[in-house]
Amino acid sequence: LRHDVVWKFIRRTVKRRFPDQPEMWLQNKPMRRWHYQRALVYLRDPKILKQLKAVSTRGAASVAMELGLFDPNRPISWTNPDPARFLRGDGTVLPPLYRSKDGMRLDRATGELRRARYDRDASLHTVGGGSKVFGINHVMFSAHVGSDWVLLDFESVPRKGGGGEGGAAMECLRRLQPVLPGGQGAVFDKALRGVHIDEAMSRLGWILVTGVHSVTDREGKPRDWHLEDQAKGAGGHKNLI
Repeated sequence: LRHDVVWKFIRRTVKRRFPDQPEMWLQNKPMRRWHYQRALVYLRDPKILKQLKAVSTRGAASVAMELGLFDPNRPISWTNPDPARFLRGDGTVLPPLYRSKDGMRLDRATGELRRARYDRDASLHTVGGGSKVFGINHVMFSAHVGSDWVLLDFESVPRKGGGGEGGAAMECLRRLQPVLPGGQGAVFDKALRGVHIDEAMSRLGWILVTGVHSVTDREGKPRDWHLEDQAKGAGGHKNLI
């Protein structure tokens, strides 16, 4: 933010936003690091973060609809759905800023012990294929028209609890459904299970397009499911459903 070009852009943006409120305009000197550190006191407040995320999600949804996505005024087909009405979601493990873990480290230049800088949210995650990756796991949802992509929402995946990646994805969908009146659903991987599909269809009214987990027997062979026999017709003909 100390860069002249960046700070001038921010000052112009604020002035356009509040043309009749000079008390809101920013000073010529850019903000310094201690301003940022002081702001973190309230920016880290969970209530403030929730409000910021809600504003960001609404703004991203407006941009997507300006591009022609999720148009609520066009007819909707549930038998032949339009891809422009669907979100694309996936989980991504981002590399942490610091690779070290919590603990004391020896500063070889000064010979003193200092607490190492580390990312408390980073941990070991299992990704597709069963490989382990160290980092911060996030779920992200986006939409695109042509080569234009809009990042609509994201949610961090907690180390424990919260339903894992599937639970984080549902948190995003709960926020996005009210601000995308022309949406029909989302495409995601196998992290979404039956409980997520049930909530999306019954509570949100959306379709989830996701892979189906295979079911095997004790020997590892695919398992067949016999659902029901139904009597049909006067002759009592049996049809396997």
